[in-house]
Amino acid sequence: MKDPAPVQTVAHEEHVKALDKKDQEIGRLKETIATLLELLYAPKRERFIPDPSTNQGELFADEILPVEEVPEEEETVTIKKKRGRRLPSGRKFPDHLPVEEIVLDPEGDLSHLTKIGEDVREILRYNPASFSVLRIKRSKYCDPKNPAAGVLMASLPAEVVGKCTASASLLSHVVVNKYVHHMPIERMLHQFSQAGLALPKSTVTGWIQQVSRILAPLGELLREEILNGGYIQADETRIPVQDRAKSKQSGKHHTGYYWIYSDPVSNLVMFDYQQDRSRDGPTTFLKGFKGALQTDGYVVYEWFDQLDEITQYCCWAHARRYFYGAKRLHPKYAKVALTLIQRLYAVERKLRQGGASFEERAQVRQRRSVPILEKLKAHLEGHPTFKGCPWDTAVCYTLNRWDQLTRFTRNGIVEIDNNLVENRIRPVALGRKNYLFAGSHDAAKGVALLYSLLSTCKQHNVKYMVWLEDVLKQISKLPASQLHTLLPHHWKVNREVTLAKAA
Repeated sequence: MKDPAPVQTVAHEEHVKALDKKDQEIGRLKETIATLLELLYAPKRERFIPDPSTNQGELFADEILPVEEVPEEEETVTIKKKRGRRLPSGRKFPDHLPVEEIVLDPEGDLSHLTKIGEDVREILRYNPASFSVLRIKRSKYCDPKNPAAGVLMASLPAEVVGKCTASASLLSHVVVNKYVHHMPIERMLHQFSQAGLALPKSTVTGWIQQVSRILAPLGELLREEILNGGYIQADETRIPVQDRAKSKQSGKHHTGYYWIYSDPVSNLVMFDYQQDRSRDGPTTFLKGFKGALQTDGYVVYEWFDQLDEITQYCCWAHARRYFYGAKRLHPKYAKVALTLIQRLYAVERKLRQGGASFEERAQVRQRRSVPILEKLKAHLEGHPTFKGCPWDTAVCYTLNRWDQLTRFTRNGIVEIDNNLVENRIRPVALGRKNYLFAGSHDAAKGVALLYSLLSTCKQHNVKYMVWLEDVLKQISKLPASQLHTLLPHHWKVNREVTLAKAA
C-alpha cells in the first residue's frame, strides 16, 4: 500500500503558498491604507532623521550592511561664510519710496518757546491703483503742391502697443497678476470694477493673447539658448484644457501637458505645451540637442539615452522617495538606504556651501560619493524581498537605473537630482488651483510662452512688470538680429550697463 504522505505534503505546500499570497495582499492593502492616511493627515515634507546613537541600535544588525564603514573624512572645500546685510540704524523703509513730509506744531503761541528737537515717526501708506485715459491726437499735414507725398503725421508714443486699447503698463499688470500672482481674470475684473472700470472678460483675454503673439519670437530664441547650453533638466506636468469636441462628447476637459526644460547653469526655463504625454513632444523640442539630459524615471526619457549625442542622468530625489515610502513596512532595510542617500546629499551640501567649481565637484564626488554608492548598491542587492512590496519597488527602481543615477559623480556640471526643474513647475500647480484650466490648445501654448519668460525673469531677479512693459514698447522697433537682447537675462545686463553709464 502506497504512503499517502506525499499527497498531504503537496496539499500543505499549496496551503502555505495560498497563505503567503494572502499575506502579501494584506501587506499591500495595509500599505495603501497607510499611504492614504498619510496623504490626508501627515506633513507633506519627506523628512528622515537617522538614529542618533553611535551603534544605530537594531538598524545596523549583523545581517544589515553597516553604514558607519563609510569614512567621514573632512571635506577640503573651503566654505565661504556670507554676512547678512544689516540696514543702518533708524531706517525702516527703502530709500526709493517717495516721502510726503508733514510738520506739526503745537497749537497756541510758540514765540516765547525754544525748539529743542523733534519727534519723527514714519508710516507706510498705500495708494490704490487707478485708471486714466490717454487721448493721443496726431495732427495730419499734406503738401497741396505735392499731393503724391501723402499725409505727414507724428509717430505713436512707445506706450501704444499695436492696435490694442490697453497701454504697455496695463498689459504688463494683467499678465503678471495672472501668471505670477495666479489671479483669475474674474478676480481682476472685480478689482477693476471697484476702481470704476467695467470690462468684459473677452477684452482682457484678448489682451493676454495679443501679448503672447507679440512675445512669440522670444520663445524660439530662448529655446535655442537652452539647447546650446549642453545641460538640461526636464519634467512634465498636466494642465486641463477646454476642448470643444471633447466637451460635447463627455463634458470633460482635455488633459494636456506642459513639458518644462531648464538649464540650471544659465538659469533659463522653457515651457512647451503638448496635447499628450508621448515621446513626440520632447523629441521635437530636443532636436539638435547634444549634452546631458537629467530627468525622473518616466519611460519616455529612456529613449534619449540610446542616442549618441545625449547622455541621460536620473534623479536621486525620486529614488529616495521610494525608500521613504518603504520605511513604514520595511524600516530595517529602508532606513539604511535613506541614511546612505542622506550622506550623498551631505557631500553635495558641503560642495555648494564651499562654492566648489565643476571640476572640484567631480573630484570630491569620486572620493566621497562613490564609496557611499558602492555601499548602497551592496545593501540593495543583499536584501531582496517578495515582488510588489514597497521595498522591492524601491530596490527595482534604483537598480534598474543605477548607471543613470551614478553618472553625476563623473560630471561636476550635473546636479544630484532634478529638484531645480521641479521647483520651476510650481507656478503651474498654483495656477491650476486658481484659474483651473486653459481656454483652448492655442491658449495653452501662449501661456507656456508667458510662463517661460516670466520664470526666467524670476531666476535672474528681474522685475516682471518693468521688464515686460519695456519689452512691449521696444520689440516692434528692433531688428530680428537684436531681439535676443530682450530676453530677461540679456535685458538685465544691458539695463545695468545703461544705468552705470548714466550715473
